[in-house]
Amino acid sequence: VLYNKKCHKKMYPASITKIMTALLTIENSSLDDTVTFSQSAVQCLIEDSEAANIGAVADEQLSVKDCLYALMLKSANEVASALAEHVSGDIDSFANLMTERAKQAGATDTHFTNANGLFDENHYVTAYDMAKIMQAALQYPVFREIINSDSYTIPADNKRKETLPIS
Repeated sequence: VLYNKKCHKKMYPASITKIMTALLTIENSSLDDTVTFSQSAVQCLIEDSEAANIGAVADEQLSVKDCLYALMLKSANEVASALAEHVSGDIDSFANLMTERAKQAGATDTHFTNANGLFDENHYVTAYDMAKIMQAALQYPVFREIINSDSYTIPADNKRKETLPIS
């Protein structure tokens, strides 16, 4: 660090939370795994119609790879929740895993409560910690490939009969 200004100030991370969600998904899943969206994963769309999403529905099935593109290119909140459930079984367990993995990356002033970054007063990170988390994520070629993509097409699936271009 050559210069910093309040780099250890706790702030609400919003959608940059999804970097940690992607990191944990990459570390704990195969890109070919199938993610099945639960009703609770898509619940954020019902509660907040303005939340970023791809319009996934309960019982929809996508590959982890397709989910990672939707997560990082569309900032899809329901995808973040579905990935959390896929990796850990439920959001709370995944949030605990997120906080623990952040510490392993050197992020000691961070606490996660969800996978998508929707507001919670106990969900916070510092700029310094986020840099550490990003540094960990950048170690994975698939993460670098996804974040450097301008667009991606999610194929038709068990609920969606047409492809879904995202950017």
